[in-house]
Amino acid sequence: MSDGTGIAGAVCRLPQRGKLKIAFVADQFSPPVFDGSTFVYKNWIDFLADDYALYAILFTSYGGDVSEAQRYLAERCQAHLILPGAPRSRAWKVLRAASRFATGTVFAPRWIEELGRGAVHRTVADFIRHHDLRLFLVSKLASVPLFGEGNLRRPDASFFLDIHDDFVARERQERDALSGLFRRFPDLRQYERFRDMRLRQLLSRMAPRRARAQEARLCALFDCLLSSSPGEHALYQAGLARIVPCVHLGWPPRQASVPAHPPDGTGAGAAPPFDAGFIGGDYPFNLEGILFFCTEVLPLIRRVRPHFKVLVAGHIAKPLAHIGGRWPGVEVCGYLPDARSFYDRVRVIVVPLLSGTGVSIKTLDALDRGKTVVSTGVGARGLDDWSAHPRLFIADEAGDFASKVLALCDAGETDDGLHGDRARPTDTAASAIPFRPAFEELLQRYGWIDGRRVRCSE
Repeated sequence: MSDGTGIAGAVCRLPQRGKLKIAFVADQFSPPVFDGSTFVYKNWIDFLADDYALYAILFTSYGGDVSEAQRYLAERCQAHLILPGAPRSRAWKVLRAASRFATGTVFAPRWIEELGRGAVHRTVADFIRHHDLRLFLVSKLASVPLFGEGNLRRPDASFFLDIHDDFVARERQERDALSGLFRRFPDLRQYERFRDMRLRQLLSRMAPRRARAQEARLCALFDCLLSSSPGEHALYQAGLARIVPCVHLGWPPRQASVPAHPPDGTGAGAAPPFDAGFIGGDYPFNLEGILFFCTEVLPLIRRVRPHFKVLVAGHIAKPLAHIGGRWPGVEVCGYLPDARSFYDRVRVIVVPLLSGTGVSIKTLDALDRGKTVVSTGVGARGLDDWSAHPRLFIADEAGDFASKVLALCDAGETDDGLHGDRARPTDTAASAIPFRPAFEELLQRYGWIDGRRVRCSE
């Protein structure tokens, strides 16, 4: 439903007796799942809705039709809001970029980030008050100005922040990646999303110390930080432990209600039509990675296997179209509303990323679906233990990457892989066991018992 102002919600349902109420806040509605972030959001929603009385506060940061999200959230949540995201006016964007240039930070000053959002913040406050919400899980610092700092300053509530990834490091790496892509492929400047991204980068600057200070101030608004990456958890624990506690807590895996299908999914005796596949959104990291694969790895593979075929799917097709490159054996199919239709058509998933932060969602998703994955170390970032994934193979150099892909082809059916152990459908359910107790321990640590908050003893 919408009240005509772009604010949409659903008629609330009475929470089941005894269930703890939790509000989930994210900078984009989900579903549909169209990138790694919304994949994480949906998993959080599914996990929380199974055991708690869930209330969702989401934003339309990337636009699009919200009807699918409305239907899904109405089924999973006690009540929800889908609110306008950041302003889309060019004047606001220029003001924001100019202020970032002056300060060297990732976010503009609060009065700019929250400019014109008074009505939205009041709607959030009314929603919180109406449902008596006192426990919040907020995903990413980008959600803070959307939600409103004023709504975070409630002494009678607990706020946990899912950091998602190191946004200062991500900003720096994204600048380097896009700058390098523009030097190599000047025609990419015609792609509007990248052109706007580069303009934003040029109109602002990055002063790491100031950015970290801003990050610390925003993180201090929360009771606890949650990090899914072991490396980034160590970073935040070392830098912010005196300000706010930080715990290592992975993201909820795919729920048992969404069963993993067999590795190839094409039916008995049917071979997938593509030897390898890559799926990704239109981000510089993804483009940088697939270009590395197509220009440096694929030629080595096709020298040995001339008929080797690769499927590239997702919004990554948009910037690829501006490059105009054509690589033998590569088919680009663009965005697929159902990711399974991609996984069913490929034998091996390649994740040839050269830069990135946080956890590589595409690698986790592929492994969760029982697929064999050849990845760079960057593409497997955030995984606790590579050796715990028998279907994951790591290679950073083009020659080594090609050799591992060829070895998998030579092994015949990738169901058997190089280790001979087939991933079982029960692996997904089993992987959920450590997460649930860890999350419940976090709630217990902060005194959330029967909906009553008792201050943490620390």
